[in-house]
Amino acid sequence: MFNVKDERIHSMKNFKTLFGMMFVALMAASCTNDVNDVLAPEAPQKGYPFVATIAPKSFDATTRTALVEDTENGTISSTWEVGDKIIIWYASESDFPEVEAEVKKVASDGSATITATFETLPLETDDNATLIYSTCGSVDNYGIDLNGKLNADLDLRMANVTLKVVDGVVTLDGDVSLDAYGSILRISMTDLDNKAVGLKKLVVSSKDFYFEGADYSFTVTPDPGESPNVIYVAIPGDKKEHTFWFEAVDSNDKPYIAKATGTFAPGMFYQTTLKMATLGDLMNSDGTFSATAEEGKTPVGVIAYLGNDATVESAEVGGGHGLVMALKNAANKVVWSTDTENWQFSTSAKVQDLDALFRTTDVSGYTNTKTLVEKEEAENVFPAAYKAKNYTPTAPTSTTGWFLPSMQQWVKMMTGLGGLSNEDITFTSPDFSWFDNNHTAADKWEAALEKAGNGNYDSMKSYQYYWSSSEYSDLSAVPVGVDASGTGTEYGFCVYVQFKDYESSYFFVRPVLAF
Repeated sequence: MFNVKDERIHSMKNFKTLFGMMFVALMAASCTNDVNDVLAPEAPQKGYPFVATIAPKSFDATTRTALVEDTENGTISSTWEVGDKIIIWYASESDFPEVEAEVKKVASDGSATITATFETLPLETDDNATLIYSTCGSVDNYGIDLNGKLNADLDLRMANVTLKVVDGVVTLDGDVSLDAYGSILRISMTDLDNKAVGLKKLVVSSKDFYFEGADYSFTVTPDPGESPNVIYVAIPGDKKEHTFWFEAVDSNDKPYIAKATGTFAPGMFYQTTLKMATLGDLMNSDGTFSATAEEGKTPVGVIAYLGNDATVESAEVGGGHGLVMALKNAANKVVWSTDTENWQFSTSAKVQDLDALFRTTDVSGYTNTKTLVEKEEAENVFPAAYKAKNYTPTAPTSTTGWFLPSMQQWVKMMTGLGGLSNEDITFTSPDFSWFDNNHTAADKWEAALEKAGNGNYDSMKSYQYYWSSSEYSDLSAVPVGVDASGTGTEYGFCVYVQFKDYESSYFFVRPVLAF
């Protein structure tokens, strides 16, 4: 849950929007219309002039020339500026034309006179329309590549209005309120040890915004040369509780992740400190993250990979952000399968080259595990996958649950938490490959596991093989070897091929989950 300080900015009129899927931004204002105090249309011009006056836009009693935060009082101030663009959408016989109005004058009280030109008169003299203020020039472009600063790019306002014609001039009928469509969130970002995180990029997303399964996402990219740990983002202000994911990369390309739940209302300014987890931090049974074991929390795994590629599984099954490796083994001595006469997956997954296997095919360990455990006599025929699926403690809600990782997912964890790269991968034969012979990556894994405390994890220092869910042939599957007990060609990580049921292939099972 967000720990936020909310400051009510301005009471606003409720209004009915035509655009249920629009989102973002801030502030509130009450507005007036005075057709007797208008600017004369610029001449010569074709079409029908539009002139109207709208009241000040501001977050508090003080109007200023730009979006400015009052850090002492926790408020934001703003005002109209000459040159601001306001889009007018109105109904016609065939579609919804768009006319761009511009602020031509700002009065001492902050009210603004706006002008435009209609090529043709609206369909009716009293015609419904919508006024939209967006510095991006279009609602559709709003929220793309924001720079994280407090500026007018965060400002989106809307009002449903009625157009009318007075002496050949199109204007607005009655008082108008260009109301804020969202709120602003000021975020101070730190890691779990309270150290500031200087951001290079931040992606804010929510899959439950407005309707089930909807994708709400935008990217904040600070200006080049900057790496701020304080940013401003626009959040939908629909007064409903939503879960947001924050996926960040710092100035050194180190990934971070945070999950928070909050309720945001239009015209509100929120402030919070967001603590972000990174590779090697712990995931607890309640889905939260910790730098080390915390009192009252039960750690279940370590973050081994952060990213949103296919190897972190589909968000529809609880994944989409990263992989967590379990603290303990689900089994110590099991075969992959007792069925050595059949391929268990589709023929398209068949490969005769280990390079192709762990680089390009058979990505989803979740799908592999599900396929195996749903087969008849799975507990006896496919014990590795069955043990992984039924590992305890129970995985946190809103995750995939535990599964037997694919070879690609093992590689992602090697390159993620382990810090390996493609240059660390060498092949000694078509079916055998060693990784990281100096076991730098294995040491990182062990250091992460140690955060859970003595007795709460199974060490990976002694030489062990762990099954993947990837299949190499009807007879063989692909395990990964880990050994951090020494250095040289016999230590570190390795990828191997082994018979599924050979008695010496009684390997270990280390489950993972995607979140």
